Amino acid sequence: MDTLVHLLAADQRYLVLMDGLSPNPRIHETEPATLDDLRAGAEAQAARWNALVDRAPELDVTIPARGQWPDTPHAEDLLFLQAIHHGNDHRTQICTILGAHGLEVPDLDGWAYWPG
Repeated sequence: MDTLVHLLAADQRYLVLMDGLSPNPRIHETEPATLDDLRAGAEAQAARWNALVDRAPELDVTIPARGQWPDTPHAEDLLFLQAIHHGNDHRTQICTILGAHGLEVPDLDGWAYWPG
């Protein structure tokens, strides 16, 4: 559950950098969340990602400086890449956990999504 909360919370942070909108519902690692909360968050985030992908050519995102990380202009490609990589990494971990508990593991590879 912690990995799933982290996955959705990080995804929301990428989205805020990309579109500036506040997440609804908000998912954060320091706050309790139910599976219903996570489902609602994932559905809302999917709609936001779809809207961003449609607008990708016109995006010009700057990640503000934070700690040792400098201002990063034109970071939209970096954020798309990070969201894909980070999400894939943790979805794989979640599937491993489900399988280790004898639960059905969803088919998450690209082939499963292509015809949809």
